[in-house]
Amino acid sequence: MNGSWSDWNPDNSAQPAGETPATYVAMWQHVVNYFRSAGVTNVKWVWAPNVDGGDGSMAAYYPGDSYVDYVGLDGYN
Repeated sequence: MNGSWSDWNPDNSAQPAGETPATYVAMWQHVVNYFRSAGVTNVKWVWAPNVDGGDGSMAAYYPGDSYVDYVGLDGYN
């Protein structure tokens, strides 16, 4: 979500209008809430930002402790 190629990264020149780290967080929370409201309990939510080529502002993309089961770090490149 935070890679330079991501639609949510403000540094991406091809970024769709209105997409920001905040819209990523809202999307993540919406999906988690949807699963929960449907009674789905066999899903683990893993938040793993890119640490190589990301924009460094990982905190802006964090959806919150109640929406994340595990945190990982992705060294994509």
